Amino acid sequence: MKSTRRPFHALPALCLLAVVGACEVTGTSGPIALEPIEVTPQSGARSLFGAWLAYTIEVSSLTDGAVSRDLVPSGGIFSLRVDPDATYTRLTSLTGGALTRHKGTLVITESTLTLVPDNGFEPTVVYTYRLSGEVLKLDFEGTFDVDRDGVEEGVVFHTELIENPISLGNR
Repeated sequence: MKSTRRPFHALPALCLLAVVGACEVTGTSGPIALEPIEVTPQSGARSLFGAWLAYTIEVSSLTDGAVSRDLVPSGGIFSLRVDPDATYTRLTSLTGGALTRHKGTLVITESTLTLVPDNGFEPTVVYTYRLSGEVLKLDFEGTFDVDRDGVEEGVVFHTELIENPISLGNR
């Protein structure tokens, strides 16, 4: 049977492996929204258990959809680990710099995946999501300097993740 997985970009995974043990924790993320899917109690969080790694983090301007770029080729990293106890660990570095680590509780409804940080001061992040085969698609609105003019603007982040082939004991 032929695999339907998308190509895995090794550089972000190697960067992630090299810095996970000694990452600097900085910054927070803004609110997130994604395409809805139907989630049943049997398929909800259980279908997301394991480690996921983004192979694309596309950022598009809300005011000019033609202004867009993928952050992965320049070192952008987005990793999400979902544990059976409905907790998560998210590691991000949108610009290829120091990784930011977020931990907390995961809440799933029919159309949203909500990350509730356990530290009490980071914002709750709400994604609209879709699990399409072996690909987890996350979209949300936030701010970012997508056109590199030094000014952050409203953007849509579209992130596609696959199960991290390097992680151990995913399911």
